[in-house]
Amino acid sequence: MGPVAALQARGLEHRWRSGHGVGPLDLDVVPAEAVGILGPNGAGKSTLLRVLSGVLPARRGSLRVLGADTVPFSRLGCAADAPVHFDELTGRENALFFARATGLGTGAARDAVDRFIRRLRLEDAADRPAGEYSLGMRRKLALVEAFAHGPALVLLDEPTLGLDAASQEALLGVIREHVVAKGAVVAATNDLAAAARFDRVVFLHEGRIVLAGRPADLLGRHGGHATIRARIRSARPPVIAIDGADVTETTAHRVELRAARAAAVLPALCAALAEQGVVVEEIRVREPDLRDVFREATGATWEFREEDRP
Repeated sequence: MGPVAALQARGLEHRWRSGHGVGPLDLDVVPAEAVGILGPNGAGKSTLLRVLSGVLPARRGSLRVLGADTVPFSRLGCAADAPVHFDELTGRENALFFARATGLGTGAARDAVDRFIRRLRLEDAADRPAGEYSLGMRRKLALVEAFAHGPALVLLDEPTLGLDAASQEALLGVIREHVVAKGAVVAATNDLAAAARFDRVVFLHEGRIVLAGRPADLLGRHGGHATIRARIRSARPPVIAIDGADVTETTAHRVELRAARAAAVLPALCAALAEQGVVVEEIRVREPDLRDVFREATGATWEFREEDRP
């Protein structure tokens, strides 16, 4: 027999009176796997994690976590989207409390907490009261608490939210180390860059799974085309005709193309603009990413904050 599944859901459903929620859906997660749950706000990601963690009951269907019908607390690590801490205790004291609550002895808890505080870059704030923490510090502390006791399964809700770039990279390293050690991680996220480094992604739309697979495979099948945008200065709209590219916009100030491979058409684009005396102020390339996969699978647009757009 193979290893016990980290998660096995069949026909799982939790719907609110409004009709919003999640399911019915089937989901399997195996040991040594990191799975990203993706979808726009309101897709059901947080609701799904709450059901998987046992915080919300499944209205229909079945769920087994680490081979058990009841979620085994000591073998589960969770970092919620709004973590709760004892504000009067320091970050280190909070993490030690939760590590001891999972069954770790005093020495083992202290060693594990100290290690993850260092790994997740919380050293400078570890001995300050948690009530003084910023959003990013609270997120780091929740992640320390989720991983410190060495759980077989870790559930994370928007784990990179509020983290700076270095801390995001540190978290992805912790996740990879956990997977290498045969643990499983399930993370609900809108962070496409982070999700692209997971073993598998699952797209939710209106509470249901619409697509799942390895990020590279999904991008290869559903990713679409690269977008090339040039900001220009010209007396008139330039004439652009390049093999392998579709021109989607041409004005005296802007040119936009779509192509299967940006690198194959960029030299021809630059040459065409130079021949017509066009001044190029900026060229930006956006390669296909997981939002394009979502758009093709659902026909819906996944809205991002303006600063997230290419």
